[in-house]
Amino acid sequence: MDPSLSHFNESDIFINFTLIGGNNIANAIYNTASTKDIYFYNVSYVSSKGPKFTGEDEIHPVNGAQNSNDGSLLYQDDPEDNQLVNVLIFKNPQGTDGNKLASSSYDDYGDISDNLLVNNTFVTGILGDIQFNMSDFTSLPLETGNYIVLAKHFEDDYYKEIDENNEFDIIPIVDLAINISSSRVNIDFNKTVKYTIKIDNYGPNNATGTKVNALANGFSLLSRTIIDATGTKVNVLIPEGLIYLNSSASIGTYDEKTGIWTIGDMDVGDNQTLVINVLTNKTGIIDFPVNITSNEDDSNEKNNFNNKKWR
Repeated sequence: MDPSLSHFNESDIFINFTLIGGNNIANAIYNTASTKDIYFYNVSYVSSKGPKFTGEDEIHPVNGAQNSNDGSLLYQDDPEDNQLVNVLIFKNPQGTDGNKLASSSYDDYGDISDNLLVNNTFVTGILGDIQFNMSDFTSLPLETGNYIVLAKHFEDDYYKEIDENNEFDIIPIVDLAINISSSRVNIDFNKTVKYTIKIDNYGPNNATGTKVNALANGFSLLSRTIIDATGTKVNVLIPEGLIYLNSSASIGTYDEKTGIWTIGDMDVGDNQTLVINVLTNKTGIIDFPVNITSNEDDSNEKNNFNNKKWR
């Protein structure tokens, strides 16, 4: 699968298979002779490119399907051309944390009818390959979760049954944004200022474990490393010249000592607000940096950070 890890709302998820057997036309003598020792004449066969005839002249196969002029020349290779492969793709009913790839048997996953996305029989090409895009089978974005891919070449006159499996994950993605405003445009010494931090979740998924790193009481420019629930590291900048007075949050809790506002979960379209009152104790330029993290990947990290600058 390409990619094996993808985001919700991405339509281009490519599935690739290659069926390796023995060889196609030169199968019986592949291991006993080189291509120059193999010849054919008056041979007819069927490939994925249609019926083929070698004619009355002696023909030596080329080595490798990639050298066959897109199948127009007889060739010797391991990948199997013109073979039927049944493919099932379904959302794992056991979930992302369930029993992944427990079996390549169709029956071992129980009833998958409600989660089935692809149930199709494909024909391999001259490179033994099958390639398709998931968007060919569904017009809707795949839901977040774990997906199982099962491929089966049924037993025929040449091969026993061949089974293979794989998986890919669709992970949630969000777009969290920060906006900062203040009650004063210009700040005088020893004045109270109200800062308002607004957080929006533009989706397309709900955000969990949301944390905002904002102002904490302090008198020097420091850099602290905070590790959130997913191990993400963020730098919390504590501005010089501001003394914390009090705060109120529309949701969650704000810890002025660490500078962390823990929001928790935010649904798509939600917005939350934190108001902080501070007292200035210096003159000059004051920076007020804020950034936000959640358990999900963010599609636009540029608006995860905002810095309000006052003079």
